[in-house]
Amino acid sequence: MFDAVAREDLEDLIAASHPDIELVSAMAPAEGGVPYCGHNGVRQWWANTFATWNDYRLEPIRLLDLEPYVLGVFRVAGRGKTSGVPMERRIFLCIELDGGTVRRIFAAFELPLALRELASWIETGA
Repeated sequence: MFDAVAREDLEDLIAASHPDIELVSAMAPAEGGVPYCGHNGVRQWWANTFATWNDYRLEPIRLLDLEPYVLGVFRVAGRGKTSGVPMERRIFLCIELDGGTVRRIFAAFELPLALRELASWIETGA
């Protein structure tokens, strides 16, 4: 999945995504707070992200396997498409796997927020 983003290969990203994927972007508060749902949601996230950033990169730093969940620390970087201003920071991803595909992603810029979300997934089993 991360290789697909690095290669800017939307179709490979879709192939790695469960048909009912739910993706909550770290930018959700600025995007209306609504998750991206299904393959059409992934396409919308892709369009929004690559319309905003040039040289967008999402690179794993550390992954913690809590099957079927993964907590990942990533480096996200890019350059504003309009402003040209570079951006680089850490981002935390909670990922749920289902049958070899990504079923759910929750992204946060702060670790406590990501840990709370992951804990709720583990506690509810959903």
